[in-house]
Amino acid sequence: MWAHFAHIGHIVRPHSQALFWRSVAVIDELKSKAATARMLGISKESLDRLRKAGRIQAIRIGGRVLFADAEIQAFIQRSLEKRKSAA
Repeated sequence: MWAHFAHIGHIVRPHSQALFWRSVAVIDELKSKAATARMLGISKESLDRLRKAGRIQAIRIGGRVLFADAEIQAFIQRSLEKRKSAA
């Protein structure tokens, strides 16, 4: 039996269980635009502006714009470092 992730286009065969679990881990680390905006305490529109300016990276899957937890944390870290250097 094959596991199929239609929303990310991966077909995982039984002999590649390691790939299957890595794919599941990546899916668990992705946040929606709304969830990311809430985490950062900003509007979805502000998050879109940051993304379009290249300040935070996103992944498009289908019509959805998703943000990896690691990228969100890196953005927060960069923002904190920028504030420290400006002070």
